[in-house]
Amino acid sequence: MRVPTHVIKNYQALHTWTGIIAGLLLFIGFFAGALTMFERTLDDWSQPPVTRLAALNVAQMEQLIEHVAATEQPPESGFSLNFDDQALAPMVWGRERGFNVNPNLWLASLDGDGQLELQQQQPSNLATLIDQLHQTAGIPGTLGHESLGVIIMGVASLLYFLALVSGLILWLPAWRKDLFAMRNGRNKKRFWLDGHNAVGIISLPFHLVISITVVVFAFHDVFYGSLQEAVYGDKPMFDFNNGVTQQQQPLQQLAPLSNVIAQIEQRAPDYQLSQLEYLRLNRPGASLRASLEHNSAVVRGPHAAYLLLNPYSGEIIDDTYMPDSDSGWMVPVTSFFALHFGSFGGTPMRWAYFLLGLGGAFLFFSGNLLWLEARRKKIRRHSSEVSQPLSVRVMAKLTVAIPLATVLAVALGLALSKWLALWPQHSNWDFIGLFYITVSLSLFAAWRLTAGELLLTLLRLLSLACALVPITSLLACVTDIGLWPSSGTGWGVDAVAAVFAVLSFVAAKRLAQRQWAADSLWRVPAMEPSQALARTDAKSV
Repeated sequence: MRVPTHVIKNYQALHTWTGIIAGLLLFIGFFAGALTMFERTLDDWSQPPVTRLAALNVAQMEQLIEHVAATEQPPESGFSLNFDDQALAPMVWGRERGFNVNPNLWLASLDGDGQLELQQQQPSNLATLIDQLHQTAGIPGTLGHESLGVIIMGVASLLYFLALVSGLILWLPAWRKDLFAMRNGRNKKRFWLDGHNAVGIISLPFHLVISITVVVFAFHDVFYGSLQEAVYGDKPMFDFNNGVTQQQQPLQQLAPLSNVIAQIEQRAPDYQLSQLEYLRLNRPGASLRASLEHNSAVVRGPHAAYLLLNPYSGEIIDDTYMPDSDSGWMVPVTSFFALHFGSFGGTPMRWAYFLLGLGGAFLFFSGNLLWLEARRKKIRRHSSEVSQPLSVRVMAKLTVAIPLATVLAVALGLALSKWLALWPQHSNWDFIGLFYITVSLSLFAAWRLTAGELLLTLLRLLSLACALVPITSLLACVTDIGLWPSSGTGWGVDAVAAVFAVLSFVAAKRLAQRQWAADSLWRVPAMEPSQALARTDAKSV
């Protein structure tokens, strides 16, 4: 396939600069997004073991609602009923809608004598904070009622889509020769380019889906507002008030739980009810959201499909969030959510999305490395100088500082989560502070060190931080200092952290031992035995 030279140059410039501008933010989003595939596992690993309140059957849950409604401070705004035996309690309240750093949860059940049993807990929100990092890239603040970070990530994903399309056009002329080629010779740049191309082509459908869905998520208000004005006019686009009681009613007037479950089972017999959320009970327009899980269905949420019911009559008022809904416009919307969250196919699909997320992070990191090496080659052709321009050196430092500091901050948060639990004053704000402190120190070190020195330092720290994760779990098994050992899928967290520790250690060792060209950004001058190495025309990066 022949493409004119001027077209190639234009698309190369488009691919390069869209990737450079958005790459660092997208690295954060993809790395953190990969971890959110196992959000529940991370919660189990980082949460101190607590006594789970006894699971109840439907009849006992109805008694529990009556007991809680009769207390001095009933959960008038709403509560959740959990039907998963692994849940902390049959009833939970205090979890606000949206993001809450330190929720104070009330857990409720019945004891053996049928008496109300209450427990208060402030859970670790490490997994939720990683998800926020995935959504916002750690950018604080709001714009209107939207997070500023989400909007910026939407813009970055739009650039990312342009980079994908232009990258595909650049790759097509030589696809027969370059398809799955991995040439590891003297020219290391060729090897990195082959790896970059292979990851990009193999996972292209995944990346196209992610880029489009992020743009939709970030600017959904704009899209919905445009549709409302252009298509629906005065008619409301979303009318979820149909069938909802418009007057506040006491908890005692809630529909019998058995009737609610019967309605759900009739509508979705093949789904597993995992949770009922009673929402906005203290004001008009109260609703009841049922979360329904199905491993092979394409569902709306990260784990479940949803039904909306009237909490006082038990009638279904909206089923458009179900995969088999007859609402034409909700089918593609549900598919968008499912394809972004990977909420189909069960555990194998979550592992696939985890690896694809890490591959995406590699794509942006390697793209920046290729640009930096291309600049070095260009400078070589036009000048005998061995020093790099300030702009290239700054970009090299940012390429190292921001991605590796993000990975380091997450590893430290995970490694220290069990140790911080020993501190009575610990709160989830500690994890947020740890992220910003780690990134800030990394940027300060970037100002003081060369790119090579910074890379070597962060790789060594990352290796230690990742190794601390399984070491902590092993210490919990052999000591009695208040730590708790991993269990079930939690050992997978230790195994993945151990793999990252080994990879970081090997990368740091190879970086320190390798002889770099005199004008390479990745030289570590402090480790060179003599200035003779500065004149060595060594292998390219």
